[in-house]
Amino acid sequence: MIPSALTERWQGMFCMDALATQFDFEYWDCSDICCPAFESSGSLNRNYVRKICTFREMEDNLRRLPKDTVVFSHIHLEGYNYKLHKLISSYINNRVYIDFWANRITTFIADEERKDTKETKQLIGNRVESILKKIRPLYYFVKYLEYGGGSEFVAFRDEDKKLRRYYKAVPLYKRFLVTVKPKRRYSINHPDYEKYLTICQSKNEPLVDGKYVVFLDQCFPTHPSLRTENPNVNFNMLAGPYYDSMNRLFSMIEERYGCEVVIAGHPIANYENNPFDGRRIIYFKSAELVSNAMAVLLHCSFSVSFPILFDKPFCILSNSAINNATEVRANIERFSKVFRKQIVDTDKANNVEGIFLTLDSKIRGDYIDMFFDTTVKEKNCDILAKHIRSIHQEIERGC
Repeated sequence: MIPSALTERWQGMFCMDALATQFDFEYWDCSDICCPAFESSGSLNRNYVRKICTFREMEDNLRRLPKDTVVFSHIHLEGYNYKLHKLISSYINNRVYIDFWANRITTFIADEERKDTKETKQLIGNRVESILKKIRPLYYFVKYLEYGGGSEFVAFRDEDKKLRRYYKAVPLYKRFLVTVKPKRRYSINHPDYEKYLTICQSKNEPLVDGKYVVFLDQCFPTHPSLRTENPNVNFNMLAGPYYDSMNRLFSMIEERYGCEVVIAGHPIANYENNPFDGRRIIYFKSAELVSNAMAVLLHCSFSVSFPILFDKPFCILSNSAINNATEVRANIERFSKVFRKQIVDTDKANNVEGIFLTLDSKIRGDYIDMFFDTTVKEKNCDILAKHIRSIHQEIERGC
């Protein structure tokens, strides 16, 4: 169950074509009844795809499923989907979630930041904090003082609200977690690492001739999660300033380095009217583009794995428009801190000399060791099949 039409990205991450040859397999596109829901620049046609348009259709389809069906669900565990989760769990009470994003920057955090967090918890005391949480305005006031206000407090508050909605929906299911973190019960290879190995072993021609820098697009300002996180922000009004600022920097880079800036289009973006001043946009090929690029531009994309794996110099970008997205802004700041890179403000930059720096070798090594088990030789299609059978046995015992 995915809040999106089937795309090349989803198919590849879940190894769906391979799994469909081994199991009675269906892909439910739930985008019409979920929030947030994701559009795409291109969808795949497969005979295992089912489009679920209404709650009635969802219930009709749930009713025909055996109780021991293994359900992989990426429908967000949020308050606005609570009614849907309650319906699903009344028929199928198991939920398998694959955390493809376990390499998020909040996991790979600097030692000193972990220490600060620990000291803060000791200072407040777990018991005191649990009492404060029952009086939310007071709890937020204490946290406001602790964070000194500003963007860090706003990011904390928004994350806290998301977690509260999340924990309301969690008890509805028996949950199984499949993760890209190594050496867990249900670990799989990170899809980025599988992609990296495949590219390294292939002899395909580069997608772009000549020198180029690639920008890892994050579908700003039209990504649906932005409106969920910041409902009071008019993101439509930010499109003009954002693209003007980004294109200005891209032009400076092209002139200084004698190269082309190519856009690795976000999988859910649909740029019918090219907002990047006509620059080339290529979808679903981020890894391939990074592998042959001279450098990489990004905000806080999960695809940061690719410049790290391919050991490419990269630059972290921000501007006044993107700073309106509190979670994005907080993640950009975390990227800067963890990777020890300066943030380039595309509104103010007048010189792009030396903005591309390779990552410190120790930071690169630590990141790779944390998220990629280089000793595993099996592919995810085989690993996932084993996990499905194991999870199914556990579900059967509980039925």
